[in-house]
This record gives sequence, structure tokens and C-alpha cells, in this order.
Amino acid sequence: GGIRNGIDVAKALALGSDVVGMAYPFLEAATRSAEAVEATITRAVRELKICMLCLGARNLSELRAVAHVGD
Repeated sequence: GGIRNGIDVAKALALGSDVVGMAYPFLEAATRSAEAVEATITRAVRELKICMLCLGARNLSELRAVAHVGD
């Protein structure tokens, strides 16, 4: 638990996760509408892509290989 957005996904992948899952943000959006779910997915993907751009990672393999502060 605790993965709430694309930034959290990027952090988990950079720290070595092979798989990251999100549920609450989508379930909460589903209580409103299908369009809200679509907007939540779009936002999470956009946030992940922005993190990857800022880190210079062109793909998920490169994101996993990003150096950590203190390394």
C-alpha cells in the first residue's frame, strides 16, 4: 500500500521494485465516474514520464539503474 501517484511509482522502481501496483486512487475515482478513472490513469502515467525525463531515464530499465543519493 501507499502507492498513490506516478511519483511514487517512479520511486519504487528506482529503488528496485519489479512491479508496482496502485488501487486506492483508481477505486476512489471509480466512485465518481469512468472519466475520473481515465483522468487518474493519465495523470499517473504523465507523472511517471516527467520523473523519468528529469532523471534522464529513457525506459524503465534506465529508471531502475538511476544512482541514488549517497551511492
